[in-house]
Amino acid sequence: MPRSALPRIKLPSFSGDYLSWRPFYDLFALLIRDNPALTNVERMHYLKTCVTGEAARLVGNLSISGDNFSIAWNLLVSRYENKRFLIAAQLDRITNLKPLKTKNAQGLRTLLTTISEATAALRSLG
Repeated sequence: MPRSALPRIKLPSFSGDYLSWRPFYDLFALLIRDNPALTNVERMHYLKTCVTGEAARLVGNLSISGDNFSIAWNLLVSRYENKRFLIAAQLDRITNLKPLKTKNAQGLRTLLTTISEATAALRSLG
């Protein structure tokens, strides 16, 4: 059965921010790393186009070759899949919240959303 015309999924980008590591990891692994239709050369190309900033510097010296994909992926995982840093980043989000200057619905929603996102991320980290 043919798929309906859905918009293309935009590949995630990752700059080295611990708060965005897990969403990047999950989507990139599903779309690229675990896709049996792709070669490691294609995976490496996609990885290098998705990383920026500090993350790009980490894998920037590796050429686009099939052998280098697992090396690059493992470099990123070993740097950013650090449970202590991931938890600290979420706790920092909560402790760095600014007190509400005026009591309004938008400020309360922002506060609640930030706390909800951070606690959900902490739960997913165990």
